[in-house]
Amino acid sequence: MNRSFVSLCSALVTFAMIGAACGGGDDSSSEPAAGGTSSEPSTESTSSEPSTESTSSEPATDDPLAVTIAIESEPTDIDPQATQEGGMRRVMENVYERLVEHDLVDPSILVPSLATELPTLIDDTTWEVKLREGVTFHNGEPFNADAAKFSIDRAIDPALDSELLGLVDTITGVEVVDEFTIRISTVAPDPILPSRLYIIYMVAPDHTIKGDLSAQAVGTGPYEMVEWIPGQHFDLARYPGYWGDEPPVDEVRFVFLPESQTRVAALQAGDVQLATGLPPESADSVPQLITREGLEYPFLRMKTYEGPLQSLDLRRAIAHAINVDDYVKFIYSDQAARVNCQPQGPDVLGFNPDLIDYPYDPALAESLVASSGYDGTPITFIAPTGRWLKFEEMAEAIQSDLDAVGINLDFQLIAFEPWLNAFLAPAGEGQPDMVLASTSTEILDSDKLSVYIGIGGPAASYDNEELVEMMTEARSTFDNDRRIEIYQDVLATNCDEVGLLPLLTFLDIYGAADNIQWTPRFDGTTRIADMIVN
Repeated sequence: MNRSFVSLCSALVTFAMIGAACGGGDDSSSEPAAGGTSSEPSTESTSSEPSTESTSSEPATDDPLAVTIAIESEPTDIDPQATQEGGMRRVMENVYERLVEHDLVDPSILVPSLATELPTLIDDTTWEVKLREGVTFHNGEPFNADAAKFSIDRAIDPALDSELLGLVDTITGVEVVDEFTIRISTVAPDPILPSRLYIIYMVAPDHTIKGDLSAQAVGTGPYEMVEWIPGQHFDLARYPGYWGDEPPVDEVRFVFLPESQTRVAALQAGDVQLATGLPPESADSVPQLITREGLEYPFLRMKTYEGPLQSLDLRRAIAHAINVDDYVKFIYSDQAARVNCQPQGPDVLGFNPDLIDYPYDPALAESLVASSGYDGTPITFIAPTGRWLKFEEMAEAIQSDLDAVGINLDFQLIAFEPWLNAFLAPAGEGQPDMVLASTSTEILDSDKLSVYIGIGGPAASYDNEELVEMMTEARSTFDNDRRIEIYQDVLATNCDEVGLLPLLTFLDIYGAADNIQWTPRFDGTTRIADMIVN
């Protein structure tokens, strides 16, 4: 991938724009910003009017040490077991912890966190986990085996209707062995159970039962929740009883600025010290640029079980009509790359090195449209605003490319929360024909595909029972060579059938003040404990 940034001459955007951005707006749409009108965690109403509160670094003072961070989207929910959407994770990764963690430098390595060592295999379907002593939740509840059992049982409970259930539903139950030891049972041999534990945050049992995790976060992490003013900011403070190393920053404010140039302007003005999700053209406009290989893989999800996109010829026409090379060059300024017809990178177990993308061929696309028998029926196509970098521009380019070969789209750019609701709608309950989305494989295993393939998956509209059976087998063998073979076959079949059409991957780009030292995590989370302020 070409890592040289393209410098663009542009007028600086003044920080006066930020007040309007706090209430709504995005890079290219007049739709309300995600969280601006309907993401209230409580009965407090949220207005899409511009915020009267400045995004300045209040509460930043010399003492205590504080930072303000501008992020793309407000959390739609802060229950960390119900969702894993980006706004929630940007904030809550500082509040909640897991039994295991990925190493900061080499994320392929799992390390203990609230566990004292990695899980031990007792028999084919049982793993034992030793837990850390002396840990308390922010409300004073103890972290112990009962809390770990409660957290895991809740995460796998179908009644929670978690977006993550497809990644942890191999777990059947948890046994408390003693105060700081649990045993986790799986429905069949599960070779990646330790990695699955990275998906499950530990929550305080008493608070979860009696309180509301969607309104008040209570974890074991280095920061505790202070205040969430919907549409304005989310404040955290260092937790004095934290079991680990004391983080250097005392107070943190997250502000929600969906428009990327507004985040740049806030950083230029010194009103925020870190800004996430910056566009490549901002490279010469911020005090300090921080980049990392991205984990996001944008793709088009096709509804294959009903409607116009049941036609394989029509789905292949879409694949040939889309000019991904132009998107890489002109939308992402060469800070993106093609992905070889799969929504994950070579560091993910099961990556298929033999796949290639569909070439851009509008003439062939027109021919396939004709052979498909497509009658011009509008194909519903939705894309989110204010969440992923350049999605607005890419969605509009997709519409233009498909229109050029005779494919009629009912195209809607919508705010993130209603987009998410539509994306997660169960099969047969009004799923759009085509959705522009993005996936990230934090478990570094192709098991993540189970979320999208087979209409029983929590975000699936691609129905292929044969692939579901193959993935079930891959979940149940400790033979890594066989698992790789299965997943490579699954990815090859998906590429051929265009159930999911991977598009590209892009760099994670952050801007920071000159006095900030910070290494971003591989999964795009914003960990304040990793930060040094000079």
